[in-house]
Amino acid sequence: NFNRLRTREFRGDIGLKRTIGESTFVLGGFIQTISIINDAERFIQNVSISKLDVLQPRSYIGPQFSYRLVHLKDSVAPVSGYSFLAQASYSKDLKLNNNHSARIRPHCNSMFR
Repeated sequence: NFNRLRTREFRGDIGLKRTIGESTFVLGGFIQTISIINDAERFIQNVSISKLDVLQPRSYIGPQFSYRLVHLKDSVAPVSGYSFLAQASYSKDLKLNNNHSARIRPHCNSMFR
């Protein structure tokens, strides 16, 4: 447990979801807060931290989008089919203007008997 870093996190999502045939579109946004818990009996106390603000809470906000395509031969007991998922999001730190990131994640799945 000494080497475990604990965090306190909150995330809220809101969005719109639309299904058209086998495709599902989701467009929304999120807000997320992350803070490191300063535990006295863990390694975080033994590390010399050059920037003391690393223990301060960070808040991020941004848009997110996902697209899912699912094609199954039988949706109750699928025997064959495929699925595709693409997700994209952008996050920006609310305090630091130059701290932002983008994430794109594709995923494919197939099953055949």
